[in-house]
Amino acid sequence: MATLEPRKTKSGKTYRIRLSDGEHPDRPRIGLGKCTKRQAQTAKRNVEHLIRAKTSGDPMDQSVADWLANTPDSLRNRLEALSLAKPRVRVEVPSVEALADEFIAARADVKESTRTGYRQVKTDLVEFFDADKPIDTITPADAKQFKIHLGTKRGLAVGTVNRRCRRAKQFFAFAVDSRYLSESPFAKVKAGQSVNSDNFAFIDQETTERLIEAAPDAQWRVIIALARYGGLRIPSELLPLRWSHVLWDQKKIHITSPKTEHQNKPGRIIPLFPELETILAEAYELAEAGDTYIITRYRDTTQNLRTTLKRIIRNAGVTPWPRLFQNLRSSRITELDERTSAKAMDLWFGNTAAVRRAHYLQTTAEDYRRAVQPASKDTPDKWGQKRGLNRGQSQSAANRSDKRSEGRQATKPLETPTQCDTNKKDASHCGRRRMARVGLEPTRPGGQGILSPQRLPIPPPGQTVHDTHLPAFVNHRVSNGRIRRVSVEIRMLRSCHNLFVADGCYVPTMAWEYAYENISTE
Repeated sequence: MATLEPRKTKSGKTYRIRLSDGEHPDRPRIGLGKCTKRQAQTAKRNVEHLIRAKTSGDPMDQSVADWLANTPDSLRNRLEALSLAKPRVRVEVPSVEALADEFIAARADVKESTRTGYRQVKTDLVEFFDADKPIDTITPADAKQFKIHLGTKRGLAVGTVNRRCRRAKQFFAFAVDSRYLSESPFAKVKAGQSVNSDNFAFIDQETTERLIEAAPDAQWRVIIALARYGGLRIPSELLPLRWSHVLWDQKKIHITSPKTEHQNKPGRIIPLFPELETILAEAYELAEAGDTYIITRYRDTTQNLRTTLKRIIRNAGVTPWPRLFQNLRSSRITELDERTSAKAMDLWFGNTAAVRRAHYLQTTAEDYRRAVQPASKDTPDKWGQKRGLNRGQSQSAANRSDKRSEGRQATKPLETPTQCDTNKKDASHCGRRRMARVGLEPTRPGGQGILSPQRLPIPPPGQTVHDTHLPAFVNHRVSNGRIRRVSVEIRMLRSCHNLFVADGCYVPTMAWEYAYENISTE
């Protein structure tokens, strides 16, 4: 059995594997160089597996084969010299330009716009590394310098730098898969989201109507409306749109989506929104007989619609915003997200909630206005519910709660104005007197207690109100100058015995709120 020999050198601690007599008669050593103890133990187990596989003729495990394929040349040469590994097949390492061309040619599954982005990254790599530089000479430090170069020397935005670094990582991941490299020099290059929040702009409906009025013809009114009210991707989802896709009777529009067809989502169906229906109906009346497509003027996908839209924006007296068409779509998504379920949004706009949060949803001036308004229980939130209820709590629960409140209020007897005035005088007279101790005090000195209604003395029926010293916390209904007995379960007690009249009832004056429950009358 092989042994592991640690060694201390000037550069640090290194390890060697010493084979046993049974494994090799000369007991040679295999240097591992500078590594951790765990890495050295893994190498020792794999070397022992290679010796057993050589002796028995059994195939090696896949994990050992993967380890052997990624060993450094110095260790691999030593294993080959001991006949523990076959000579490594030398693959000609391509240059930077050759790798980029091979990768782009292999990605026949992507759209032409994506291939254009790949070619931009190829130009950046060739400019920074030189076209003939072998890719195995590029270090992780070089890869980090490439990212810094894009941001400082080229002056690209943070989102653009991240996007191009992600594509460069794809290039070199392809090199690893093709066995040109054992690891990618771009593996540790951080490439975050390519979203620049400074490019967001919310276009409200008032501004949209101004743009539609300033549009030169019906087709441009349709383009603006489809982008803002329909949330279409322009121009990829605009040009395939046909009149047959508009289902007038069902109030729906079928949208063909080239961007998501590789995700098995060739299209989606959106509502025929009222703002959109009027403009489409007008364009349909003006369309010539035999027109198949809704937009007939701009059939070339390479035509630049942004220039004309920017001219329309200026004619409307509006300052152009960044990402003209993207922000029209973003504004519609932000607008509908306030009142539409996530499932419907997924179906209508062809993306997920995570994508919408990262790339589309904006914070509007209306959000700030609502935030500074005082909260009220009667003010509905964005789901149409009263505040104070959980979002998942049904409205029927609130209705039941309201009915209970109405029921409690309904138990109060109706007051008679003339009688109430008399009772107020009696109550005022009684309230100035100190009530005798009748067992209503707190159960703990200075504290609060819970009393049972059986401890409350009830005056005999038939006596007038002003002839009876009513004890505190007992409610008596006045009926024709007589007392009809009412027992009330009282929860909390505080030392207070003054009485007042409310809704024809004598009730105690309390320093805090109390609750009446299980009311019964006799």
